Amino acid sequence: MVMKSLLFFGSIVLAAGACYGLYKLFDELSCEENEDDFDDNKDIIKAPYDEESYGAAVTKEWIINKSRELFNNTKAKKISIMDLNNINSLKYKLNKYINEGFDYAIVLMDEYDKIFRIEVVKNLLSTDEEVNQLLGEEHMLVINA
Repeated sequence: MVMKSLLFFGSIVLAAGACYGLYKLFDELSCEENEDDFDDNKDIIKAPYDEESYGAAVTKEWIINKSRELFNNTKAKKISIMDLNNINSLKYKLNKYINEGFDYAIVLMDEYDKIFRIEVVKNLLSTDEEVNQLLGEEHMLVINA
């Protein structure tokens, strides 16, 4: 069990560099939108991927179990978990969800780093310090399969 945990978290450490790349990708996407053209009546996210929103008790264990579930049951090769309240480049893209009280986004990417699904999660618990440590200074965690 300890060895599996070490291997799992070892892959997380190796993926830390990918965090910055994903952050820059979302930063570029958000810069393409002109905030003057914002229309509250339309969905903010317009792309050919699935969206899902739900509430969960977000803990370190939940993140580990959810990641395993997504890798086992989807075509995901990379998963990014982001704290919506602390990533400024996403505030415009996901404003609808932030205003509705959602706290985290889980982005699933295929082997070509193409996003095919985004899940937004409302945390049903108070902020867990272990989750903050897991997400780190970037408020984002990228996990490779």
